[in-house]
Amino acid sequence: MLTDEAPARSPYGSFPEVIERDWLGRWCHLSRADLDLVDRRRSDTTRLGFAVQLVTVRAIGTFLSEPSDVPDLVVRSVAEQIGAKDIGVLAGYGKLAAQWHHVTEIRERYGYQDFTDPVVQSRIERWLYRIVWSSDIGPSALFAAAHRRLLADRVVLPGEQRTANL
Repeated sequence: MLTDEAPARSPYGSFPEVIERDWLGRWCHLSRADLDLVDRRRSDTTRLGFAVQLVTVRAIGTFLSEPSDVPDLVVRSVAEQIGAKDIGVLAGYGKLAAQWHHVTEIRERYGYQDFTDPVVQSRIERWLYRIVWSSDIGPSALFAAAHRRLLADRVVLPGEQRTANL
């Protein structure tokens, strides 16, 4: 559902229940460079799958093991930008090995880092310590701030992750 009303908050590692126009524009817009990268794929299935994977990690900070779980509104927005006519082709993408190669390529090309990297963990821990010591922020607000920071720093959120065995 698309609305211009109250802002939707995205729960950790998932899409918001209500997707508003500003959210869609912020997280699902593909730049010319993004489109050039998407266009390197051979079929509508892999083009749409790659593009959906890209906007998913940008928007929610993780890759979904089943890209067809992405809300239809997001998929339609991406499909329109890349000129894919049938969003139904995304259903077959989750069965392709290319999905995991795309995850690896997106991570490398766009500079996504693993949360499990000790350097990344140290950086976020220092940031959290500074926030906790310098403000009177509650746990929920601290968690939300950390989530926003991880998204901004292109850190793939902790949780179950799969990558291609290259």
